[in-house]
Amino acid sequence: YQRRVRGSLELVMEPSPQGSNSKKQKILHTYVSTFPKGLGQLFCRELKTKCSDLEILWQDSGSIVFSTSLAPQLAVKSLKGANLLCSFLHRTRILPETDFLVDLKKDDIDWKEALHSWRMVYTSKPDPLTCGPEITFRATCERNSKTKNYHKFGSMDAAKAFGAKINDTFHWKPKMRDFDLEVFINVQDENAWMGVMLHKGLLSKTRNRTVLGKTTLNSAVAYLMCSLANIGPGSFVLDPTGGVGTIPIEASQEWPSALYFTGDNKSKCIDGALKNIENHAGPTVSCLVMDARYMPFRDGIVDAIVTDLPFGKREGSHKINQALYPKLFKEMERLIKIGGSAILLTLEKKLLARTIENSKGFKLEETYLVDVGGYFASIYHLRRINQSDSNEKQITLG
Repeated sequence: YQRRVRGSLELVMEPSPQGSNSKKQKILHTYVSTFPKGLGQLFCRELKTKCSDLEILWQDSGSIVFSTSLAPQLAVKSLKGANLLCSFLHRTRILPETDFLVDLKKDDIDWKEALHSWRMVYTSKPDPLTCGPEITFRATCERNSKTKNYHKFGSMDAAKAFGAKINDTFHWKPKMRDFDLEVFINVQDENAWMGVMLHKGLLSKTRNRTVLGKTTLNSAVAYLMCSLANIGPGSFVLDPTGGVGTIPIEASQEWPSALYFTGDNKSKCIDGALKNIENHAGPTVSCLVMDARYMPFRDGIVDAIVTDLPFGKREGSHKINQALYPKLFKEMERLIKIGGSAILLTLEKKLLARTIENSKGFKLEETYLVDVGGYFASIYHLRRINQSDSNEKQITLG
C-alpha cells in the first residue's frame, strides 16, 4: 500500500520526444480526508467531479485516502463535503491488545511530500524539514470504536506517543495553541492513519458562519444534501426550517446563479441567519420570518426544498413533529414543481415514512443514514410527482 501511495506522487506524464511541444507535467498530491459518516457515496461523487486524475486508494465509513492533481490550496477551498483535509502521511493497523506506537522509519512515512503540500497552503511558514526548533506543532488524535474498551490506549496517549516521536525526529517544539503545524491521527477500530492538517480546525464546523444556533447543522452535511437537489442557474431553492441559514449559504457558494430563501419562526434564528448571510453570502440569499405550515409563496414556484427538520430532541418534541410533518408535506406539494426535489434530514424516521406513504405527491428516490451530532439520522431524497403517478411510488426506509 505504501509503495502504491509513494508511486502515485511521481510525475505521471512522460517527457515529450525531442522536437515536439513539451507538455506540462502533472504532480499528484495524496490526501486523507474525513467526511460525514454515511455519506461516503456523495463525497466520492464530489471528488470525481472536482478532482482531476483522481485515484481512490483506501476508504472506510468516515475516511478516505485519494490522490489527485488538484493543488492543496484549491482542495481546501473546493472540497465542501470534507470535515477535514490532510496531506497523507501513513496508514497502519492496530491490534486490540497492543499500545499505540508508530515507528517513524523513513520507509514508512513520506514526510517530504506531505510537508511540501502543507507549504503550498502555508506559503509564509518556514520549511519544517530544515528549520527544526523554529517550528511549533501539535499532535491531535480522534479515536472511535464500535466495541467498548477496544483500544488499550486513550486519544491523549496516542497523541502524546506520536508527538514525542515527531519531536525526537525533527526537534519541532510542541505547542497547544497558536502552533505552526498540526499532525492529525485518526484511529477507527483496527485502522489508523496520520496526516498533516491543511487548515485550522474543522472545515465543516464554522465555515460560512459567524453565528451558530442551538442545533446548527454540520456544513459538510448541508453541502452534500444540496448536491442531491439538482440545483442549476435560476433554480428557486427553499429551506423553511432554516435556523441560522446554513443550508442556503452553503448552496449559494457552490451554485451562485440560483435563488435561495431561508426561513424560521424564531426571532433569534432569524437574527443569526441575517448576520451569516451578510458575512458569507451574496444577494441571491434572502431570509424571512416564516411558519413552515403556511409558507408565503405561490403554487408551483419552488424547484427544491432542502431542510433539516426538527428532530424532537434538542429542539421541539415528537408531539409537535406529529402535527408539523403532515402540514409541511401539504405545503411542499403545493409549492414544489412537478419533477422538483425535497431533500429532508430527520431523526423521526417512522413518522416521516408514514407521512410519505400518506402523501400522493412524492416518490422516494433514495435515503442515506448519516451521523449528525451523535444521532444516526436519515436524509430522504424525494421527487415531486403528479398524483396520477402516485401508484408508482416505492417506499424504502433508511
